[in-house]
Amino acid sequence: MPRSGQQYVDGLRDGRAVFIDGERVDDVTTHPAFAEAVRSVARLYDIAADPANADLAWPADSTDREHYRRRAVDALLTAGGAARRRFAIDTALGYANRALALAGSDAERLAGLELRGRALHAGVRANEALSAYREAARLARSLGDGAAVSRITAQATLLCSRYGGAFTGDEWRRWLSAAVAEGLRAAEEEVSFETGAVLVGRASLARRFSGPEGKGDARRDAERALEIAEALAACHDAGVEVEPSAAAAVAAVRERTDLPEGPLVLVMTGRNVDPEVLERARRDPMSFPG
Repeated sequence: MPRSGQQYVDGLRDGRAVFIDGERVDDVTTHPAFAEAVRSVARLYDIAADPANADLAWPADSTDREHYRRRAVDALLTAGGAARRRFAIDTALGYANRALALAGSDAERLAGLELRGRALHAGVRANEALSAYREAARLARSLGDGAAVSRITAQATLLCSRYGGAFTGDEWRRWLSAAVAEGLRAAEEEVSFETGAVLVGRASLARRFSGPEGKGDARRDAERALEIAEALAACHDAGVEVEPSAAAAVAAVRERTDLPEGPLVLVMTGRNVDPEVLERARRDPMSFPG
């Protein structure tokens, strides 16, 4: 996978010792003696990295191109997933966009769109994340991949439930209402992460937009979501991950401050929660560690 021009430039800012006329150069990328050469090389990197120029790198009768393209897409998706889990949002988005540019099948495009949605979700770029999720769900539906549709819709539902205030406009609310209705019809009494997400979505709608009578419905949905979380037992093994704000939420619960009305369910993997806070949560008699 060729580097981009910006990656090449950034790589030169590594503290290397460069001297000219007896004086040390602080930044070779901006020094008048080197800047033009750096820009020229960076441009070559950008040309090489542009998928539109891929044909120039291969003989017309090459049989290896598709093999390496698939490997490149797989590597980009793997690296993007790792970056997202470290909350390196811009890096994850860069990998997702490059994977989408190289994608040669709908399945690869679906994986790229899902990675893009998850990265934008982690960065709380709500409108962009929902747009990516919706596009991915449409593609999954056209492929007949029901499991992907449910998984992506569940993530989008949690996005809307948690970050309603981060959206511009109210299209997210209409989408969430429709997704919750469809999800509950499909899930019925199924015990799954997807069903729990739909219940959280309906509870969020009731809490935000219903009158006093909606508070009871929200509580019942939250309690059912808690039952599902307990039934799943090992959330980590099920692949459930936590947004970074979970650490702050756990701390608030432990200190009994800023608590919302009704039951509060916190699902933690331990990978992005302060170890001391996590240990305190485990010792709490009201905790259900998985």
